[in-house]
Amino acid sequence: GRTGRRWEFRGFEIPLEPLRTLARASGSTLDEVAVAGVLGGLRLWHEANGEQVHDVPLAVRVSLDRADDLGNPTAAALIPGPADITDPVDRVAAVRGEMLSLHTERALTAMAAAAPALNRMPRLVGALALGMRMPADAMVFTVPGPPTRRYMAGAEVTGMYVFGPLPG
Repeated sequence: GRTGRRWEFRGFEIPLEPLRTLARASGSTLDEVAVAGVLGGLRLWHEANGEQVHDVPLAVRVSLDRADDLGNPTAAALIPGPADITDPVDRVAAVRGEMLSLHTERALTAMAAAAPALNRMPRLVGALALGMRMPADAMVFTVPGPPTRRYMAGAEVTGMYVFGPLPG
C-alpha cells in the first residue's frame, strides 16, 4: 500500500538506437518502448526490495492527433502499466495495446482542458474527479531534445532532464 508522502525524481540515460531498434521490431512507437522500459525498471526495483508488483497506475502522454486536427495535441492519461510482464517484447506489446485503446478516447480532449484546474487540487481529489481509485504511481512523458546544438553559459548542452510540477 501507499505510505507517507515520499517521492523520488530519477533521471537516466538510455542510448536511443537500441530503443529505436526495439520499436521497429515490435511495430511500436519510441514512447511505448520507453514506457515499457520504465515499467521493467519499476518491476526490478520492487523485486530488489522484496515486493511483487502487478499493474502500476501510470500517467502517460497520449497523442490526440486525428485527421481533423492541426498540429500534434496531446493529453495525459492513466493506464494500468503491466509491470509484471518480464519479457521486454511482450511488455512493449501490452503497453502498445493500452496506448492504442486511448487514441480513440474522445474524453481525453475534455480531460486535457480540465487538467490545469485539477492539477491545483490535492492528489486524491484530482484523482477522484477523474474517476480514478488511486492517483498515478509514476509518470512517463518522453520529450524530444532540441534538433540543433544548444549552449548555456558558453558550454554545449549535451542532455536535459525535464521535471514538471507534481500533481496535487
